[in-house]
Amino acid sequence: PVRWAGRRRWRRIGPDGSVTADRPATTPGTSRTGLLAAAVRVSRQEGAKDSAGAALDASLSEVLMPHERAGLRNIVMQVTMEGALLDVKRWSQAADLSSMRAGLLLSGDVGMAKKSILGEPQSPSDLTPREKIAELYRFATSELYFDLRGAIGVTVQDSG
Repeated sequence: PVRWAGRRRWRRIGPDGSVTADRPATTPGTSRTGLLAAAVRVSRQEGAKDSAGAALDASLSEVLMPHERAGLRNIVMQVTMEGALLDVKRWSQAADLSSMRAGLLLSGDVGMAKKSILGEPQSPSDLTPREKIAELYRFATSELYFDLRGAIGVTVQDSG
């Protein structure tokens, strides 16, 4: 599957967990809106009108498998037919929260996750660190968190 590796890279992870592709996803100044526009263009097999957009499209195209491209195309078609608006800011915030939750799920260390959040660069569209940390604690104390930890074979040990 294709993984978003941090804020500026795409990675393709092989079945054995090895990185089979690792490409810059953006250039300095690429906005999340630009990234979404590239995904729409790639799904529709349309070309960008500018060189920066074309480079972003090529970077994304290199790491998408045919079934991933088809899935992206289906989503774009569905959104277009429904006349829905794409809220890039909310999408970006949801993606950040998902990656934060995945990191906590694997590490099991709320303190390290909090430290990581506080050290991240912030963009104007991001949730504030305080909002992210509140979400982190909400997730860390949820039934879903404990269910997921159990599902991946990690449990909380009683220290007593």
